[in-house]
Amino acid sequence: MIYVIISPVYVKKGDYTKFENALKIGYSSDNRKTHENRFNTYVTQNPTCEVLFKIMGGTKRDEKNLHKYFSKYQKKFEGTDTREWFEYCPEILDFFKVHPSIESIRADIKPALSKYSKKKYKIKLYKAFSVVWPYIISIREITGKLDYTILEDYRNSNDLDNFCEDWIKTYYLEDYGRILEHYSEVQSKITSEMKDFIDYLRNTKSGHVSDRLKELCETEEFNDEQKKFIAQQVSEKFDQYYNILGPNRCKANGYNTTDLLREIDFMLSKESVQSKFCSQFLIGNKYSNQDAKKRIKKIYEDLNFERTPKAVDLLDFFEVKKVQIMEDRKKVHGYEILGIKKG
Repeated sequence: MIYVIISPVYVKKGDYTKFENALKIGYSSDNRKTHENRFNTYVTQNPTCEVLFKIMGGTKRDEKNLHKYFSKYQKKFEGTDTREWFEYCPEILDFFKVHPSIESIRADIKPALSKYSKKKYKIKLYKAFSVVWPYIISIREITGKLDYTILEDYRNSNDLDNFCEDWIKTYYLEDYGRILEHYSEVQSKITSEMKDFIDYLRNTKSGHVSDRLKELCETEEFNDEQKKFIAQQVSEKFDQYYNILGPNRCKANGYNTTDLLREIDFMLSKESVQSKFCSQFLIGNKYSNQDAKKRIKKIYEDLNFERTPKAVDLLDFFEVKKVQIMEDRKKVHGYEILGIKKG
């Protein structure tokens, strides 16, 4: 299902911040419980938001195409994902008023999206990425720098013989030998089966990123160490999804890349988040699930994290014990904080 929401968002104007209406074009499963839970979450976070349109039968690809179609109205608001949020404008509202079905939407936007279907360009980009990415990884491992300029230079070059080695010699002369040695070591670890799987996961034509990530996480063809290595070779995002979040977190988020990126932001900011948790939850104290959820919700709001607060989030930062607590003369479930989790 494709939906459109109107919601006030923060907008910085010089030294002050004001509210301004914005539109969110998103996707949710057609399952009634799923999308109602999602809309209830939005309303909980912002009681003034309102669902303007629901178009049943849409897919993640339809959502992506709509984002491209209205890209000139996309705008970065404070604490939002740029790809999903748009200026509040009559052009978007009028479009959805006259397109009540997913079929009419697809028929109308298809011609306008032809500019995104540059097949030769995509093939060239995919081939370039397949060749260059292992070198990008090797440069990162040796120098600590994630340098994508080699990809652009490779795509624009007419002489591809020994291109990567010559490029590294030109821009990373001091580390040239170590980078190529690392590249050779990595390549020697890749079996033919792993190479085929890596190429498949890189190929944008082989399905949505979420589907390919699910295959990586759930395949039994490779062990966990091999899958960590495969994720690193596929792309930076796959590396983050699998090696920062882990397969269990990916699965818990339904392999939804928007939610996973938010999780990554959360994990990378974990140190500052942990200090907030430590100020709200004291070692030795007991907290009901409801009380914990309220405290965590306040933390996420203060940090502008778009993450649903749950009492089990305490396990990210503390050693805990499940307990029952008397609250309003009733026994409720909760947690006792035993200590700060290490590592």
